Amino acid sequence: MRSQKIIFFLSIILTLIAFWNFKIMLHLKGLIVLFHEICHASAAILTGGIVERIFIHGNETGETVISGRMQSSFLFVVSAGYIGSSLLGGILLNRGFHKKQAKQILGFIGVFLILFTHFYSANHDFTYNTGIRFGIIFVILSLVSKEISSLTLIFLGTGVSLYSVYDLVDFTNQIQHTDAGILANWILGKKERIFGLNLKELGICIAVIWSSISLFILGTLVKKTFTESDPFARMSRLKRQFAEAKVEPDVAQWFLSRGLDLNGKPLDKDWATQLKKEGMKEHE
Repeated sequence: MRSQKIIFFLSIILTLIAFWNFKIMLHLKGLIVLFHEICHASAAILTGGIVERIFIHGNETGETVISGRMQSSFLFVVSAGYIGSSLLGGILLNRGFHKKQAKQILGFIGVFLILFTHFYSANHDFTYNTGIRFGIIFVILSLVSKEISSLTLIFLGTGVSLYSVYDLVDFTNQIQHTDAGILANWILGKKERIFGLNLKELGICIAVIWSSISLFILGTLVKKTFTESDPFARMSRLKRQFAEAKVEPDVAQWFLSRGLDLNGKPLDKDWATQLKKEGMKEHE
């Protein structure tokens, strides 16, 4: 099961890389850049800022226009783009493979995209069309089946994760125009150097820190995704636990009715229901 997950994950990566520069990928790239900008905007909203507009362009760039007193939270807001995208990609990938509540998660993402795009983008521009269309698609897919929702989350999570790593290459070219350059310029203020570093050197240092954090987050979540125990194997162990347990059926039923295994650990609701049907039969 684990090897199948890894092979499937790698096949998506190779497919995305192979078709990355094709015109058909334009809208997917736009969606991923939109997620990046939404991370900036969400961080601003959480820290009391006002989001005026979100823009994404057809050249894999975007911008978030924010107003309000942001001095104390500027570091957090600027950092949220790359680091937030890495966190989001890893979580979507993990939830997709886990399958639990995949329909609800995909549906929530769809509704969130629709609302966020409606309120923070200009009507009928590239940003608006990308967010609304993908939001509607995600909502529709979430109503189809858990399997379709899981596959969509895996594909989307892989795309966001891959792009968050690929986007780090931007730091090697024209760094003054990247988020790292913007933060470096903010830190420097009117000074030409700080800690002996000029704008470009400070920007590179910030980029290295962000890259390290982003790769750590992705690495941790991807590792967790592929090292989680096989749910089918765990179900087999749970069935065996109830079948071999030296307790009365009424006692086992008491645990299951409360969503617990015989060690008192919480069970997935679906598993508890299935164990009531299958595990108890073996126990009788």
